[in-house]
Amino acid sequence: MKSIKILLPLCCLLLIGCLETKQSINEQPLSKTEALTLAVSIANEECLNKFSLAPFDSAAFPIDSIDGRWQWGELDLKGSHGFSAVVSFDRFGLNSKVDVFLSTDSAINNRNIKVKEED
Repeated sequence: MKSIKILLPLCCLLLIGCLETKQSINEQPLSKTEALTLAVSIANEECLNKFSLAPFDSAAFPIDSIDGRWQWGELDLKGSHGFSAVVSFDRFGLNSKVDVFLSTDSAINNRNIKVKEED
C-alpha cells in the first residue's frame, strides 16, 4: 500500500512532464526545411493511402509561407508519374490539408498504376 502511495504521485509528475514537453515542441514554428520535409511526408502518405505509391520528393515543388500557413505543391498534369499534390499546414505543422491528384493522361502512359478502391 505504501508503494502505491509513492508511485502514484511519481507517475502523475511523469505524465505532466511528458505533456509539457509535447506542448513546448509545438511552440516553435517550423523552419523552411522542416516544413518542406513535413509537406513531402504528408503528400506521400496520402498518395500511399490512395495509390500505393510515394512519388514525391523535396525537389518536386518549393514551399512557401503564405498568410501564416506553409503551402507546398500544385495541380501539375505532368507531375511525377502523373501525380501532383497540394499540402498546407500552419506554421507549427498542425491543421494540415492535403489533396493528391492523378492525371489520367499520364496514368494511361503508366498502366502499372492502380487506384485503391474505397472500402
